[in-house]
Amino acid sequence: MIYKKFILFVIAFIYMLSGVGLASDTLATQESVKIRQNTNQLEYFWLAASSAEAPASLDKLYHYKDSFLEPVVFYTFDAPVSAYDVNLDTNKYSFIYSLNEDKGIELIWSNDFGKTFSYPISISNTGTNPTLVVSEKSILVLWEDKGILQYKISENNGLSFSKAESLIITGESLSTPNLIIDKDNNIHLCFLAEENDTGLNKIMYTAWATFEPRSIFTSFDKLINAGLVPSDNAMVAFCQKEYLGRRQTYLSVSLDSGQSFGKENQLDYQKELLGLVWLNTELAIVRKLLAEDSFLHFNNKTGLLVEKLNLPKLDPPVITFPQAGAMMNNSSFEVEYDAFIPQPFVCLVEISSDETFNNSLVYSLPYDLKDGEYYLRAKIDSGINKSQYSDIIKFSIDTTAPVISSIESNVLSKIATIKGIIDDPAAVLTINNSPISLEAKAFIAAISIEAGENLVEIVAADEAGNTTILTCEVLFNEEVPEIVLLEPTETDWFKPDSVIVIQAEVVDLQSDIDEESEALVYIDNVLLKETLSYDTEDNSLFGLITLPPNLTDGRHSGKIVFSDKQGNRGQASFSLNIDATPPLIIDEGRNVYYSNSQDTMIVPVTDAGAGVDPNGIRISILGISVEGYATHEANTLILTSETALLEGTYEAEISIRDKAGNFSQTWAFSFVIDVTPPQIIIESSLEARTNKNSTLIQMDIIEDYPHEVKIYNNREEIGCFSLTGSSFSKYINLVPGNNEIEVVVYDKAGNIAAATFSTFADITVQKSGLLIENCSHGPNPFSPQNNLAGAFSTEGKGMVFSYALAKPADVKILIYDITGTIIWRYESAAQPAGAAATAWNGVNIFGQTASNGIYPYIFSASSGGLREIKKGKIIVIR
Repeated sequence: MIYKKFILFVIAFIYMLSGVGLASDTLATQESVKIRQNTNQLEYFWLAASSAEAPASLDKLYHYKDSFLEPVVFYTFDAPVSAYDVNLDTNKYSFIYSLNEDKGIELIWSNDFGKTFSYPISISNTGTNPTLVVSEKSILVLWEDKGILQYKISENNGLSFSKAESLIITGESLSTPNLIIDKDNNIHLCFLAEENDTGLNKIMYTAWATFEPRSIFTSFDKLINAGLVPSDNAMVAFCQKEYLGRRQTYLSVSLDSGQSFGKENQLDYQKELLGLVWLNTELAIVRKLLAEDSFLHFNNKTGLLVEKLNLPKLDPPVITFPQAGAMMNNSSFEVEYDAFIPQPFVCLVEISSDETFNNSLVYSLPYDLKDGEYYLRAKIDSGINKSQYSDIIKFSIDTTAPVISSIESNVLSKIATIKGIIDDPAAVLTINNSPISLEAKAFIAAISIEAGENLVEIVAADEAGNTTILTCEVLFNEEVPEIVLLEPTETDWFKPDSVIVIQAEVVDLQSDIDEESEALVYIDNVLLKETLSYDTEDNSLFGLITLPPNLTDGRHSGKIVFSDKQGNRGQASFSLNIDATPPLIIDEGRNVYYSNSQDTMIVPVTDAGAGVDPNGIRISILGISVEGYATHEANTLILTSETALLEGTYEAEISIRDKAGNFSQTWAFSFVIDVTPPQIIIESSLEARTNKNSTLIQMDIIEDYPHEVKIYNNREEIGCFSLTGSSFSKYINLVPGNNEIEVVVYDKAGNIAAATFSTFADITVQKSGLLIENCSHGPNPFSPQNNLAGAFSTEGKGMVFSYALAKPADVKILIYDITGTIIWRYESAAQPAGAAATAWNGVNIFGQTASNGIYPYIFSASSGGLREIKKGKIIVIR
């Protein structure tokens, strides 16, 4: 029974090969196919003869799309039809057709997906090859008639049409028009023009709104199967050139809605071309199903085949500006890049605040980017294919200029001391064009001044180029009192609303200041109520000053103003450090601390202002009385007891005061004194000599507070992991030769225990060896016109690279012309070990068939830092 089924299958298959499967009316013929793209679905239309006896009488219009089980008769004509065109507009199907024997052109439409049709409307009594487009209520029909193009327009859904108008090019015969409408409802026209004197054939294009035709393709050969296919950002013109039965297919792309087209691109495609369509974002050819495609005949309802174009790969652009890590002070910059593509293209630039581009935005630069870090990438779009993304460039936008604050100036003799703060520690600072260094955002500079008014220019520029210029006036009068501040100093800290001592020396060359004369005090340019009193015996100023209660944390400016009897006024600037924030215990959520010292405990504490006052620590330990002292270094409070504490757990409370007098809240915590190191019990032992690449280490740990384990081999750390239980088991890799292994166990208090092992590993390092076991190519010489033979016949035309890899590797093949330009490339990442092959059809990355000559190539394989290359030459003979 199985044998009989097999015989029946072979007979059916031979029957299909004989071409009988293509004889049905319901299979499209090349001369009458129209392909229309309705959203993401292709719809096919074609004419078929009404009887085998009268094959020229084409009077049935067939329709098919993927949702149909079989092609259906869409419309039956009353008279034989020679040519037609179809327009799809939502649920409206409009088609125009010309009758045989030049008997006129008629228009019909259906508003219900072909269930019912309008009566035929006569458009013209003569003409052929009609085409149409529909936009809202407008219908444009156009046809050829004795070497010219004629058209009519309806603005009321076909109820009436305008008078026929003509499109004429002097000295040329026009035919086979093709109208399309793009996503913006712009109408485009292409048609064939033949120069009467020379016989030169041209495919012409024009936007309908302007009718300024220009040639896209020219040839003395016959031009056939021309058309336009639009996409979201491009328009593709195509045609075939025919000579002595051979066809060559050409494309030309416009990226500006038809204002200009790129040069002709020849495709490696010689079969009959019915049209081009977009499958998602990839361009595909529609052609007739041939006998040689017999294996595809099963379940094919149309006799048509849609094949994606094998277009050359585009290299991604190389971004040259901004450079990686660039810092810029505005977002009105142009992205600069190098692109390795000869035809017109657009470059899509994506900018994101997220390195993964999950939140990517496409900007049309210049764009007002906010300050922050950004990531940029780009890709090339030629209108028919796209490149991969470029490498990601990280850059920053910083439009905020540095802020210069707390400017102070003190004058002594002819030297002015300028002090201040800049919020950007990386800024470049100059005072009167002299560079000044910064110390933790603060600066101080001594400059020479002259008697009278002195202008001081302070300039700060950040890495992005933002600049702040601040000008201050320093007055020097040899007759005014000079004030030298003694107290407070720059390192003193105070709380708001506290009472402070201000003391200064006065140099009065005129000796005309009375006892108990008063000096004024300003804080942040606000005059305070209290004053300083002058002592003539000591030539000094002294006073108790109450600070304003609203002072914020940080540095504030102060000023003393003092005048003599003649009204000469001297002044001195100073700074006040204000801290109203108490110390902060870091990681308050943690309430247990460990120590391996019986007299020392460490608590992480920070204070961003005055700093912790070691004499202001209050600590109590439940159940015992201890005395000691405290120190504070680098956010760490070290508490030292004068008597040793026993091992165990203690409950404590602590509050901390800073040097400005701010107290923290009382904080309760536990601390554990543990001076006993972990005990290690070895459960596995190493042989003195082994031929294995790894070994197992097993240990039991006796420890109340286990923390982590580190493993070293020949003093190099090879493992680190947390220890949560009382044992562990770990495999480690050995190196050839001696292995000095040390296992170090830590508890939470910092106690350490270690165990050491030695073994000799009698193993050898696996040699990297050759990545490429063999590499060959052939046939050589070869012709791009000849089919490959044998097992590679499925690869089509060209030649084959055959190779074998010793281990998995990244493979790259580059083919060059004699100028050193890359004309073809192949890349395959993580290719497995073993034999493989890839073919080159002789077409370069620009879609052109390589000409006769010698083409050097490089075959490379890389893996794990190792790279091996093979070089050779390919000879092309067309």
